[in-house]
Formats: sequence, structure tokens, C-alpha cells
Amino acid sequence: MKAIDQFYPPNYQVKELEDSKISRRNFAFHAVLGMPSMKRYNVHFLSANEIIFVSGNKYQTYNLETQKKVTFHGKDRDGVGSIGVHPSMQHFAVAEKGVWPNIYIYEYPSLKLYRVLTKGTEQRYAHVEFSVSGDKLVSLGGFPDFTITVWDWLAERVILKAKAYSQEVYRASFSPYTDDILFTSGFTHIKFWKMAQTFTGLKLQGEIAKFGALEMSNVSGYHELPDGKVLSGTEQGTMILWEGNLVKAHLVLEVESKTPLHGGMIEVILFEDDQFISAGHDGYIKWWALAEIDAAESDEVLEVAIKPTKQCRVHTEKGDMAQIINMVKGLNFWLVQDFKGRLWKLDFETLKSEVVLDFHSGRIHDMTISDCGNMCVSVGQDGNIKFWDYVRGETIAQKQFQGSANCVDLIRRSDFNRGRVAAVGYDSGIVRVVSVTGNKVDLQVVFKAHDAPVVKLAYSPSQTMLVTAARNGEIFFFETNGHSDLSLYEPLVMLRLPEGHSINDLKWDANSSKVIIACESGHVYELNKPIKDKINNTESFEVPLGRYPHRVWRMKMMEFQMKKN
Repeated sequence: MKAIDQFYPPNYQVKELEDSKISRRNFAFHAVLGMPSMKRYNVHFLSANEIIFVSGNKYQTYNLETQKKVTFHGKDRDGVGSIGVHPSMQHFAVAEKGVWPNIYIYEYPSLKLYRVLTKGTEQRYAHVEFSVSGDKLVSLGGFPDFTITVWDWLAERVILKAKAYSQEVYRASFSPYTDDILFTSGFTHIKFWKMAQTFTGLKLQGEIAKFGALEMSNVSGYHELPDGKVLSGTEQGTMILWEGNLVKAHLVLEVESKTPLHGGMIEVILFEDDQFISAGHDGYIKWWALAEIDAAESDEVLEVAIKPTKQCRVHTEKGDMAQIINMVKGLNFWLVQDFKGRLWKLDFETLKSEVVLDFHSGRIHDMTISDCGNMCVSVGQDGNIKFWDYVRGETIAQKQFQGSANCVDLIRRSDFNRGRVAAVGYDSGIVRVVSVTGNKVDLQVVFKAHDAPVVKLAYSPSQTMLVTAARNGEIFFFETNGHSDLSLYEPLVMLRLPEGHSINDLKWDANSSKVIIACESGHVYELNKPIKDKINNTESFEVPLGRYPHRVWRMKMMEFQMKKN
């Protein structure tokens, strides 16, 4: 394999950093971990050009014109669950996570704390949304309680509260026409709610939708028609028209073959100018006439065929399709949320789209920093490997693989590898070795290191060894060569820690002679680097830990560090 010669794009200047590990780490932490993880329903407009969105355990504002980004930290301990913006755009709500988290309502643009809503859910808020009049707020609790709460937010008072569903609920919202009707949807259900005056006072009454002969489906997108019927999407790519809690029509492209409207789950259903807009995992956005949907009536079969009035597909020039999970309307454009971690801008007239922001979707699990330039690598839940210029805050190159990426390490720089090779461990036990050339990520080597998820891996400073660790306590050493052969990953020896000693972290010493391993149980292991000539792995790579040179300690907590009952 030849050495990699071109790393950075044309006319790209590399800024050499001072030899300060702390400054590098802080740069990368702000630039990479500060990038948002795309969450459904959590991008909103604050003004014509400014948006607000959840960013991991923080939230951020971003100006689409000036590209100015401001980061805010949540007040509770475990981060931010959801954000909602008032119809007047003069207030926004930040619903947080933690033990009995709060909902904080801020003025905009002053950003002053205006109201605090308490005791709405046990551990986290999954969704929060204002009513069409702006007088009420609905919040949706996540696991374990899945509570729907209607608030008089100005008075900081709970109006009504109820159990939304026994399993995961994605969204809760008010009717676009009245504050007295609400909807929730999620895992295999959609539910219709109304605030009714009874003999015992005001009650929140809910009716679960009955799919009848249709296959039950997870429901994300829905919208109410002016006459009270409800249109919802399914994970099969069809739409259902509900009258009350019963199916009125099952909408497809072709009745006999039951051809779905979308090639995957429909995440978005919106209403605009007497047309419904649907979008989903296939990357298509389609427009449907209100009159055709409103008049849909099933006869002998539930299926009714409809045709889109227009459609477009959101994708890159190379044909990489968006996986749409949300759309938000701007002045003359739509903002489109992509499950793959991108935020698109779609022009109303031309229907042309461009990427506005690009980041991980889901959690960022690990990152590592180059020892020779302003570059770092992040990996995450979405399987994406991203190379960043953390001075400019830009993505240099990226590539997505199947599965969740848990850990990453960059090989130290040599004249041969130029510090452009990274190893990434996945949930499947697979290790992928990639290199970056220009703005392209190439897969160099792939091998199955463990049956369990790879939780940590590290190159030795000498570039002659890679060690991987799995969740089940397995440790595997591989011979490598970062000086002349980037394809060499020869398995040498595997060790297995005692049961219950789950691995949290591992590090090489400066001389590349030992690895130190930290375990969740409080044990610390020091393992010698294997010597190839002294290992007999013809029958098995596994060597009992007792026959391998190592030392072990048990770290004990002081009394004041222990959790109190």
C-alpha cells in the first residue's frame, strides 16, 4: 500500500498547533461535541433568519445569514429533552432532563428567564409545544411515565395531566384550530384527546385509534383537517384518514398492488395552501390536494388511490438521499431535518436544496485529536466517521457505515501515514481502519475483532500495535506497522478479564511496553505488550489471564465518595 499523499482539499492551509494537549482537547471538545445531534421536532425558527435547536445536553441558536452560533447550557443535571417556540416568537420553552426536571420559558430576544414549570414528568421531557393561541403549553414525559400535561404556562399551573400511553410516545400537540383538542402519537398508536367539562370537573379524555383490518404502525406525522378528520402517516409509507378513532380510508398510490405513497416511514405531514405535504425516510417531499383527501371514501376495500400534485427528492449531487424526519417553514424556504445529521434548505419555487449544517445524528460516542494539525475525528451512534477542521468548525470528510461506532483512535504521525489513518470500533465487534485523502474517506482494512461490542481501542505510540477491548472483558492485541505497511493488522493474542470486570478505558504507556486498563468494578489491570516470537497462537489466540504477565489493583472509594441512601 502506498503512502497517502493528499490529505487536505486544494488551497487548504494547515495550522500547526502549540504543543499543548489541553488547548487541543478544549478546541475539539467545543467544535465537535458542540455540534448538534439531530432530534425530531427540535428545530424551530426564532425569527426570519435565526433558528434554535437541541444540541446534545445543550441548545444552540444559529443565524442562517451571518452563520453566528451561540450555545446555551441547560439548568438541570442531565441535558435538554425538547424545545418549543411560542407562536408570537417572543418566548421559547426549554424542557430538560433529570430527576423531576423543569420547563424553563425564556423571553426572546432578551433571553431572560420568564417562567419555570415544575413537576411535569419524572425523568425527562420528550416533547413540548405551545397551543395555536399561545395560551397553553403541552408537555410529553419520556420513560418511565409517558405523561401528557397541559399547562397554563403564564400562571405556572398544571391544568390537566394524564398517562399518554404505556409505551414510547414521540409527540404531543394541540389542534391547529382550537386549544381544547390534542393528539399524541408514537409506538403502534395515535391517540385523540379532548378537554371536556364533566360532572366532576374538567377532564382530559383520550381515544386510542383502532387500526382494524390494517397493520398496526408506529405513527410520527399527522395533521387535522378543517372538518375534524385526521390524516396520519405509517411506517409502511401509506397515509390513513381517520374519522373519530376509526379508519375512513387507507391512502395509497395504486389500489390493487397497495403501492405506498412513500418508500419508507412518513415522518412529516403538514398543511399549506389547501395542500397536504408529506415527507419521509425515502427523501421525497410530496404535495397532495386537500379536496382529494377530504373526499376519500372506501367502498369494498379500505384502500383509496391518490396522486401527488408535485414532488421533489432531497439529495446531494452524488445522489446521497436525505432521510427526512422534520420540516420547518421559513419566509421563502423550508428547513428540512435529515436523520443522517444534515439540515437542508429547500427553496419554495425551484425546489432545489442545499445543506446548511452537517453533524452527527444521535449521540457522539468518542473523538480523537491529531498530533500534527488542526484536525480531529468523531464517531457516533449513527455509524458516521467525521474528520473535522476544528479551527474553522468545518467537516473535512466523512463516511457512514452500518452500526453504532463506539470508539476511535488516530495513528501517530509518521512520514508514511501522515497522521491520516484512524481505527474505529463498532457495536458489531467489527474494527474498520479508514484513511482520509482530500475530502474523501477510504476504507483500508476491516476485521471482526470481537463477538461483543468494541468499547475502546488504541494504537501504541510506536505505531507497532493496536489493542482493542470489548464490552464482555476481552482484550485483543494486533501487530501493526504505521511506518511502511498500513494494511498490516495481524492478530497476536486475546485475553479475557474475569466476569463483571467491564472495561471503561485503556491507555498505552509512553514506551509502548504496557497497557493499563480501567474497569467499572474498580479494578485496574496492567498488561505487558505481547512479544510476537514468544506467543504460540497456532491453535487459539486466547491465552488464560493467569499465564500472561500482568498486575492488578483494586481501587477503593473513600467513605465520603460513596453514595448515601
